[in-house]
Amino acid sequence: MPLEKNLRKLPVIISYSAHAKKERKFRSVEVLRINQVKEELRSEEVATEQPVFALMKEREREKDAEEYKSECAEERRRSLEIRTVKAKRHVVVLVELKHVARECETESVMFK
Repeated sequence: MPLEKNLRKLPVIISYSAHAKKERKFRSVEVLRINQVKEELRSEEVATEQPVFALMKEREREKDAEEYKSECAEERRRSLEIRTVKAKRHVVVLVELKHVARECETESVMFK
């Protein structure tokens, strides 16, 4: 009798293991599908972020270019200012030299 009881339980065990096997297969297929959906969502997200990222980079480049141009303009302004001061100083020195030359000339004419 105990053997008969065990034999009667055998189809239940087999059917349970078959059911468990189907359940595992279903779960693995489901996990694969979920992973695929996640990957698709991530790739869509990356695809939408790339143009935004490119626009941000482009704006940064434009901003850098504007800053560089303003720095160059400021440098030119300072350079022009310095050259103007030097030119004025040069004119003053030339005037003084001419004055000294005239004085020397006048003195040499007087002493003759």
